[in-house]
Amino acid sequence: MYRVEVIGSVDAIPEVITEPYQDTITKSRDWLAFAEQSGAFDIRPEYYMVYRDGQPVGCLPVIAETRAVGETMESVLWGAGRPTLSWMGCSLFPARMCWSPMGGFSELLLARGAGTEARLILEEALEALEVSAGAEQVKMTAFACQDERQYGWIAALRGHGYVRFPSQPESYIPLQYTSFDEYVAGLSRNARSTVHRDLRRAEEQGIRIVHYRGRGIGHIATQLHSLYSSVRGRYRKPGGLRRRFFERIGACMAGRVRVFAAVKDERLVGFSMVLQAPDEAVGVAIGLDYTLNRAGRLYYNVGYYAPIRSLIEEGCRGIRMGVTAYQAKVRRGARLQRKCFMVKVHGFPPMSTVKEVLLRAHALWLDRKFRRAPWSVLDSYDVSRCSGS
Repeated sequence: MYRVEVIGSVDAIPEVITEPYQDTITKSRDWLAFAEQSGAFDIRPEYYMVYRDGQPVGCLPVIAETRAVGETMESVLWGAGRPTLSWMGCSLFPARMCWSPMGGFSELLLARGAGTEARLILEEALEALEVSAGAEQVKMTAFACQDERQYGWIAALRGHGYVRFPSQPESYIPLQYTSFDEYVAGLSRNARSTVHRDLRRAEEQGIRIVHYRGRGIGHIATQLHSLYSSVRGRYRKPGGLRRRFFERIGACMAGRVRVFAAVKDERLVGFSMVLQAPDEAVGVAIGLDYTLNRAGRLYYNVGYYAPIRSLIEEGCRGIRMGVTAYQAKVRRGARLQRKCFMVKVHGFPPMSTVKEVLLRAHALWLDRKFRRAPWSVLDSYDVSRCSGS
């Protein structure tokens, strides 16, 4: 018999649940504790613990009830420039998202040996989510899913009345190479010429790459946040990561976080930050001095070549690089992985109305988001393929 308990701190999650994920990134206890306790994110986490016959078998982390969550959902799901649901007299808040604070996919933590029960464990957690939605007057719940890997999730969520909306794809660069030179040799002829030119430009500008790990990252937190904010400001994206994130992540995630910094005349002029597990890495932040970006090709040298070179040397199999700059990433070997959100609005208005309005807004957003993306991406994300069935 299954039982669900909602707990408010990662410290209360039994070790048997997190131990299988100690070598991962967003499922590790270190990451969950950092996201919850560092103050780097504006979130209130909840953990839906599932027990079978008194023994813990699974846990579903949920981000609940913060305005930042609702604003993120607005941006990611339909991004029409105005809160679409408010047109129907429905506030987005409070809202919940079942995903990683860094925009990763929904995660279900399972104890060893519980993999065959994953669907049943998820069903129990979903039932508990429905109960709490009514008790806490939650207006909306969303799951971030990767189409290619989580068909079981999607089927289970549809059974609970969730509607599927395709979202921007995730960029992934496989790194099954023995050296950086082998990686470059696998690119197209034009791309190889571009890579060599980018590297030469940085050398001509006197730019060198310096690696930071662990607590050393906190010592340059102010510079990192300033460069990161310059990128956000250039693209008119307020908010984002707080300075506290850069101050504390090195100490909290010492064995998993790395910064690749571009230095010119002893001054930090650009960086990228990567979270790394044995098999996979995730790019989480980038910052640039735009007075040198074009001349020194900073974006490509710190955002692509430096981490790729280092990760190949360490035997990492690939890196996830987010949902922007598709043309640049595909040209440098990235694959685009399909991604969707499963969404449910609780109470008024009816879900059929929500679906109709969101699909219209979603079509406008896709047109704007992918206007400069490869045509293969546009074909894959035809809004007519959105489905609530």
